[in-house]
Amino acid sequence: MARRRRPIPARLADSGVGLNMTPLLDIIFNLLFFFLLATTIRDRSHYLEVTLPTSTTGEARVVEKHVPVVSLLADGRLMLDGQEASTEELLGRLRRMVQLDEAKEVVVESDAGIPVQRFFDAADICRQAGIPVVTPRVTPSRRPL
Repeated sequence: MARRRRPIPARLADSGVGLNMTPLLDIIFNLLFFFLLATTIRDRSHYLEVTLPTSTTGEARVVEKHVPVVSLLADGRLMLDGQEASTEELLGRLRRMVQLDEAKEVVVESDAGIPVQRFFDAADICRQAGIPVVTPRVTPSRRPL
C-alpha cells in the first residue's frame, strides 16, 4: 500500500517556517573553493625524469604564460612539452609556434650528464625556428664552486 503524503498544516505554511538553504550553499561553496586552492595544476614536462644541473646563481622564476620546454634526456631522447620529437620535428613544431605567435622564448632543460654540445644544438634549433630567447633550466644550489 502506497504511503500518502500528509499536507502541510495551514498554520505552518503561513508562518514562513521552511528549510533555509543558505548555510548549506555556504558550506558547498567553501568546500569548492578549498579544493580548488588545494589542488595543484601540474605541467606535463615536470614528469620527465631529468636530473637538472645545479647552479649557485640559478633562481626560481614565475612564468605568466606557457613557455615551450625542450628536454634533453639522458637516454638521448629529445622532448618538446613532454612529447618525444626528432630534430626535424622539433624544428617544425617550434616554427609553427612562432607563426602562431605562441613562442617568443623557450626553456631548455637537460640531464646533468648530457654533454654541453647537445644543449647548444638544441639552442641552435630554437634560434633557427625564430625564437631568440633560450633559457636553461637548472636546480638552484647554495653550494659554492
